[in-house]
Amino acid sequence: MAYLPLTSVDEAKQHLVAGIARENHWLEFKTDLGNDNIETARDIAQFSNASGGILVIGAVETNQTLTAFYPLPDPPKLIARLDNIVKGHLTPVPVIEPQMLKMTSELTIVTVNVPPSVPLIARHEKHERYEFVIRAGESKRYMTLLEVEGRMQDSCASSTM
Repeated sequence: MAYLPLTSVDEAKQHLVAGIARENHWLEFKTDLGNDNIETARDIAQFSNASGGILVIGAVETNQTLTAFYPLPDPPKLIARLDNIVKGHLTPVPVIEPQMLKMTSELTIVTVNVPPSVPLIARHEKHERYEFVIRAGESKRYMTLLEVEGRMQDSCASSTM
């Protein structure tokens, strides 16, 4: 299985079934963004630095299994916040494709398709203290120095071709 973006309500209803859908290498559930912009930046960077993935906001999970959906109070505001988080905490700024999906007349979730990035994406604190996060199975981990150097060499080699 590979990263396939969710682009429609029909696809979401097919792939995001409560009790069946599980977090995996390409999928992560969040009830909401909470107050932790740093964690959200890490969530996006992990998918960019791996093989892409989807962040589903408005999804309740237990033990990595989707259990229900949570009604988001203001999806457009959440998408604007995502844009600010990406621009303020990640370098280079990765491509993200957030979208509102109206699952029912009273329930809208936000899916964030994060395609894989050729350049390595770093999370930073005011352009200091950089960290490189990558998706590993159902969670994220920090890349080792050797992995970072290898990716940077690969990126340089592909840009000179």
